[in-house]
Amino acid sequence: MKKLFYAVVIGLILFEMVNVYFIMPMPGSQNMESIGLAYFLYRFRWAFRIGLGALAAFSFLKTKWQRRWIPLSILVIFAAVAYVFNFQMAADAMFLPQTQ
Repeated sequence: MKKLFYAVVIGLILFEMVNVYFIMPMPGSQNMESIGLAYFLYRFRWAFRIGLGALAAFSFLKTKWQRRWIPLSILVIFAAVAYVFNFQMAADAMFLPQTQ
């Protein structure tokens, strides 16, 4: 179950990164025909988040953790990544007109 928990959290982190990568003009993302995939990921983002989050919660609760701070710190890292990719790197936040 520990491996499942770690795999799901890594999957959540990758999902958040890829969700922004396919939309934003980043190196390599504009050379692919990825608009269909980007739209699909954006449209069903909450289904992915809820499904993977439920799987992470299930595996977290079913595992006998000797050091509970390790998975909790991993969840804090995920929360930081999700915040950065959804609020700092979102198109509406990055392309604001500059003010002085």
